[in-house]
Amino acid sequence: MPALLTTYSFSTREDVLIAVVAALSSAGCVAFFPRGWKAACILTILALPFTLWWCGAAAVGGAGPDFETAIAAFNTTVEEAYGAANFVARLPEFWATISFHLTYLGAACFYAFKKTSNTYEAQRSNGFFLIFLLPLVLGACAGRKELEVAGIATPLVGCAKIAIKAIKSEKESQVTGGIELKGVVMASHKYVRQKAEHTVNVDKAVLAVFIIGESVRADAMGPQTANRGPWSKALNDRINAGLGVWLPKTCASSNLTLNSVPMLLTMTDALHRGDQIVKPTVLGVLKEAGFKTGWFANNSGGWEAAERGHDVYAGSVNVDPDNSFATQTNISKFFLDDGLIQPAKEFADANAGNPRAEIIHMIGSHAHYVNNYPANAFAAQPTNLSSNELLELQYQRATEYGTKNILEMSNILDESRDPAFLVFTSDHGENLPSDNNGALMHGNRVTQQDGHVAAFILWNKAFVETHRTDLIKPLLSAPEIAHIDVAKIFLALAGISDNPIEPSKPIIWATLGSGAPWRAITCSDIAT
Repeated sequence: MPALLTTYSFSTREDVLIAVVAALSSAGCVAFFPRGWKAACILTILALPFTLWWCGAAAVGGAGPDFETAIAAFNTTVEEAYGAANFVARLPEFWATISFHLTYLGAACFYAFKKTSNTYEAQRSNGFFLIFLLPLVLGACAGRKELEVAGIATPLVGCAKIAIKAIKSEKESQVTGGIELKGVVMASHKYVRQKAEHTVNVDKAVLAVFIIGESVRADAMGPQTANRGPWSKALNDRINAGLGVWLPKTCASSNLTLNSVPMLLTMTDALHRGDQIVKPTVLGVLKEAGFKTGWFANNSGGWEAAERGHDVYAGSVNVDPDNSFATQTNISKFFLDDGLIQPAKEFADANAGNPRAEIIHMIGSHAHYVNNYPANAFAAQPTNLSSNELLELQYQRATEYGTKNILEMSNILDESRDPAFLVFTSDHGENLPSDNNGALMHGNRVTQQDGHVAAFILWNKAFVETHRTDLIKPLLSAPEIAHIDVAKIFLALAGISDNPIEPSKPIIWATLGSGAPWRAITCSDIAT
């Protein structure tokens, strides 16, 4: 029953049939293996927490959690986990699957422990075992060649489904022109990040702010949203007045936070994804160049984004690998992103007249959207909206409130006598019901909506006089830029380089769907 949640993402009826047969055969072999039925029932009961988690992931994205998702689950914040659980709890396919699963499991356990003749039990078990084994044997024969080509071992149980994955991955690689990334080894949680090389000294006073939003898709911020609310209008008016610029549509490093944020901060592209755990972050580069540095986080980029050695760490999420929540005293709980503004201002003011840089990581527009803005910030929600319409409204309100907080940060720029600028981008985008693309939220099958993000720059009048904004001109005419280009902008405007920034090839670390591997994909090849 849980396996059926993944079949709607397959492209052909043949794929669906093979997947169902493989799931039935694997389960049947375990359940009807001689004297194994009782053990199978007990193990299935013990596995119920995992089954619930698996079904939640499959109901949202059409694929059960893989190793990457498991790593993400263990590194997520309580708020993020709560939001995901609330979202899953509103999906009827999740509850239908779990209900059927528990019903059949109860029946299976009842008959497993019902007393029967030992001779009959042995005969029945042996017979069913052979029946269920046959499709797997045929699947092994049919998928042998494709598995060998893909370099995948051929275990007997489940090999039919593995064969589907190998065939689909090979086809999708040919169709999309995506680049297969092999041999990436997940490092342990041991801190291995290298210190930035000392290549340049920045001695001129400047305030550099890098804001990372959450789930802000490319069309969620920009001139097209100027009429959404007062804060979006104020942001657009500021840019039209020459105190900022909208950047082109930006291809995210990944559509999953714990992949995208470390890659963004270390300027790592999807072809070299393993480097993000060892390369210094942009804040580390500025620290070595003579900046005072502060990291303020209300969202987690995972352990792969953490970096030691900065002057100030604050926020509800700890990004200092040398401190734990138990020992770090400057961790405070920010349920809303406006809690980040005061510590960011205090850090900027305390180091006025010097080069200083900040990373501000917001929870922004992350699901559960309604949790990310105060109830009194907007008018009461209409009572005649469908659940999908209400979800869309809450996303827009969360993004509008996020715009308010960014404008509050821009006030810090304006109050500074030093040249000051702010670079904004999001970790990834978001899928909404109105997209009608069969995907929701983010992190599973990559789409144009969750693979692309908004990006822009704001600055004060003193920064205009430095003429460093000329460095970004080659990017402004590009139809699309990459996440790493935004990180390069941050360093260049801060004074690390005087070379104009040319656009990079937009590629993303993602998966094209259930059974497909995570790999580097050219952003222009992503389907809607």
